[in-house]
Formats: sequence, structure tokens, C-alpha cells
Amino acid sequence: MLYRAEIACKQRYRRPPARAELLVWHFGRQIFADAGSTNIWLQYDIYHMQIMEGDLAPTIEKNFARIAHFQLADNPGRHEPGTGEINYPFLFRHLDAIGYRGWVGCEYKPRTTTVDGLGWHAALTLDT
Repeated sequence: MLYRAEIACKQRYRRPPARAELLVWHFGRQIFADAGSTNIWLQYDIYHMQIMEGDLAPTIEKNFARIAHFQLADNPGRHEPGTGEINYPFLFRHLDAIGYRGWVGCEYKPRTTTVDGLGWHAALTLDT
């Protein structure tokens, strides 16, 4: 049986040293070369990558061939999209433009209620 492995490269602490953060991400990508497998993929956590590197669209495009899943939250605060500094309408358009057709998971803490925390989707995806 053939299994599919997914690597989630995340920082361990909220604000570790920048060098350590970058090593975690680059280590995950190095696993592909070392394993020689076409069955290992990255989970790209938008929230953590904004903290670690910023420059999300170019980083996504550079690693797109190995990303199987995206996970989102806004930064700062790990709240729903539209509450922080990440330009999610732009990022959603970018994912469409480069051909991403997979799932985007949500892992955030709603700023108020769960129901209110789901309103971002309609508000941020009208133009995409």
C-alpha cells in the first residue's frame, strides 16, 4: 500500500529566534531531497510563514510543486482572516492564479463568537 506523508513545518514557540524558524522550514524542504520520494508534501501554514519569512506569495510560488495543503489564520493574534496584516484577498487570488485547487484549512481563534468568526469568507472572497 502506498501512503502519502505530509510535513507541517511550524515553529515550536510563538517567537523563537528568526534563525531557528527558518531552519525548521528549510529542514522540511530538505527531507524531500533526502527521501527521494514523490509521496511527501508540505502543509503551508500561512500564519506561521508570515511570522517566519513574510513575503508569502513568492514563497508559495517557489515551493508550490511540493505544497499539498494550506492552513490559515491572520497575524497577529491567530484570528480569522481580515483581522490582521495578511492581505487574504490578494493571497486567494494568487492561489487561484498559480492553479491551486486543493483544500485550505482554518486554524484560528475567533475574535468574538464562532458564528461571527465565519463571516470572513463572504467578506474576503467576493472579488476573487
